Amino acid sequence: HCKVIRDSRTGESKGWGFVTFSDPLHATTALRSLNGLLVGGRPIVLDEATSLSRRRKERLAREGFERREAKRQAKRQAEDAAAARQPGLEARSDPKTEAPAADEPPPNEPKGFGEYV
Repeated sequence: HCKVIRDSRTGESKGWGFVTFSDPLHATTALRSLNGLLVGGRPIVLDEATSLSRRRKERLAREGFERREAKRQAKRQAEDAAAARQPGLEARSDPKTEAPAADEPPPNEPKGFGEYV
């Protein structure tokens, strides 16, 4: 089933619409093979339609994650700044980006003959 969205006054196509597939495999095939195809000099852009409530829920979840992550970053920066101001304390490093010391072998590499970390 195909529904082309038209201007209510002129009846002209607004350039978008909806297509319903009875078989999910056909929908997936259409998405993969037709997305980006030029029609009349313009590329077709295909996407799965989602309900407004689902998009809102996804947006709220994403925004909540971004707010929590920003708070974590701010807390880390404040802790690092406080540690830098106090003698004897070192700013902690991010274990994801921390490189091994030059005199240490990388993790899971032999330290010496037959030794593993």
